[in-house]
Order: sequence, then structure tokens, then C-alpha cells
Amino acid sequence: MPQAPEQDSPRSSAERLARLVHRRWALHVLAEVGASGGAKLVTLVNRTGATPAAARASAEHLVSMGLLAKPSGMGHPLRPEYMLGPRASPVADAAGDVVRWIDRRDAADTLLRKWSLPTLWVLHDAPKRFGMLRDGLPTITDRALSMSLSELGGAKLVDYRSLDSRPPANEYRLARRARSLAVPLDALVRAG
Repeated sequence: MPQAPEQDSPRSSAERLARLVHRRWALHVLAEVGASGGAKLVTLVNRTGATPAAARASAEHLVSMGLLAKPSGMGHPLRPEYMLGPRASPVADAAGDVVRWIDRRDAADTLLRKWSLPTLWVLHDAPKRFGMLRDGLPTITDRALSMSLSELGGAKLVDYRSLDSRPPANEYRLARRARSLAVPLDALVRAG
């Protein structure tokens, strides 16, 4: 009897998202290549605002993940240096939605940090205490999570409330401003 495909655990989904956004400009590069059907490095630099080194590092990171591909052989000077990899179109579309959300709210400084989007994604379904958040995020340190929560709170993307418990604890949840990001972010995780 054939087995049903296993559902990804929230932790493995968060791990994939953390790997995808490991490079600051990865979502922007992926969205741009997806929207244009292919791009040269100079185009990625001009359209994303990344430095040439950052755009190249992000593109190469996406190549290593199989989301972008380099055309083989020598080609025409106008031929793109990077194209979408096989089956990367849904991920690029979802990345475009997340990038548009970030750009419309001028939240790039906060949300393009390594742990910001994974932290928001872990919070998307329900409020969580610090330990539950840490358990949902692969390889994050307490310090990195604490800094991420502080930055997200400062940007009014995460709220917290103090629980009346022993020992004292806080419960974190998406702020009203960030709730509309949950849908495109969830689509990005599912597409990946």
C-alpha cells in the first residue's frame, strides 16, 4: 500500500525558510529573476539596491539551493546570467509577494535580517513563549532570538505580554501590522 507523503514539520519548514533568507538579498534576487524570466548581475544590482558582491552572493546561494540556474555554455552578451531553476517558479512568485509587502511598509532594515522572517513565520499561527519559539527555529541561539524579538518589537511587528507565572515569562505574537504578512510568508514556506 503506498504511503501518503509526509507533511513537513513546522521546524523543518522554519529551517528551509531560514536557509532561503540566509543571504540578505536572496528574496529580492529570486523575485526579480522570477519576474523578469532571467537577469544579469548588473540588472539585479540596479533593481534590488544590493551591492554587486551581495547580489552575486545571494544569487550563488540560490543556485546552490536549486532555485536559480546559470545557463550553460557561452552565450550572447544580452543573455541572462541567472534563470529560475526547475520548479522554482512558485517560490519566486511567493518571494515576490513577500518582497512587495516588505517594500510597501519600508520594513527592509528589520525584515531582511537573518532570523526576522523565520521568527515571524513561527509566530504566524499562535502566540508563543520564548522557549517554544526557540524550539521552532533551527540552530538559533538565545541571543539571536532575543535580538530578533527586540528588533521586531521595535518595528511594531511583534507584540508581547507578560504572563502571570512563576518564573515570569513573556508570550509573543504577531502585531496587527504584521498579520497581513502571514499569508504571503506561509505561501513562501509552502512553495519552498
